[in-house]
Amino acid sequence: MFCDGRLQLPDGANIAYWGFEDPVNAPGIKSFPSPLIRMREGETAQVRLDILRDARRGAARSPPLGSAHTASGEVLRVASFDTNIYQWQPRAAGTWLYQSHKSTPHDFEMGMYGLLIVDPQPEGSGRPLAFRRGPAYDIERLWVLDDIDPTWHTPRPATAAPAGPTFDPKYFLVNGVTQADAAHHSDVAIIAKPGEKLLIRLLNASFSLLRVSVEHFNGNIVSVDGTAIDTASSPWTSWIPVGPGKPVIMSTGSRHDLLIDLDPSLNPAVTGRPYKVVFEFLDLPRRTMRNANAPNPLHMGRIETTITVAG
Repeated sequence: MFCDGRLQLPDGANIAYWGFEDPVNAPGIKSFPSPLIRMREGETAQVRLDILRDARRGAARSPPLGSAHTASGEVLRVASFDTNIYQWQPRAAGTWLYQSHKSTPHDFEMGMYGLLIVDPQPEGSGRPLAFRRGPAYDIERLWVLDDIDPTWHTPRPATAAPAGPTFDPKYFLVNGVTQADAAHHSDVAIIAKPGEKLLIRLLNASFSLLRVSVEHFNGNIVSVDGTAIDTASSPWTSWIPVGPGKPVIMSTGSRHDLLIDLDPSLNPAVTGRPYKVVFEFLDLPRRTMRNANAPNPLHMGRIETTITVAG
């Protein structure tokens, strides 16, 4: 865990953030959001969390993660002065979220969260599956949406409440990327071939209501909040169809897995044409887009990226 991250934004703002570093797979990289954790259902997972000393305070922050139970069983936590080991056995494949449970709203806003993906055991052809007995996919994309209120990122004691009477974000990101780069960024935009299947894992890590619209393509939501809409074991359920331009509304912390089949008979597309995907961050009480009239587009609560079917 680190407390000295800095996020440089296109308008010159330099925002402080906290997070988790993966010293095994990405040593020295302080990403925003925190690194993906990925494992397979049925395996015993063990995560060691080292609390790095915060030089500004001269003392280590207290362990930020709580011993909350997972949906699939208990979590064993072994604590020492500056290291915690979390061990559990994930039994349900899906898209999950890990986050701080110490001053949760503030730590979450500061960047102490990340995606946790549990893959099913391989079946049949060996192609990756969204969940056990679920649909196969060829391309996976993670879209993590976040908003930033700079007043919540000013230095303060670890136990202090965030500044400001209400949350008022000025910056909006997908996978840590702003509007200026999202349309073509390799971690955000999708380029696929006809006939391929896309699995898009969406996480609303903002404190806004999120509205997601995909131009042109038909798709299906096949999992919500880590729970598969599994018609094989639950025949009374069915995938949630999402038509072209139909908005998907997501609350804070929710995850939706969206499957798009690029079979030309289901989703004919013009080769090489980029189709828009729009993320809109809505004010909760009014359900209107945040900062819709901001003179600087960087401060508007709207991000666009693209899906392109290549020849």
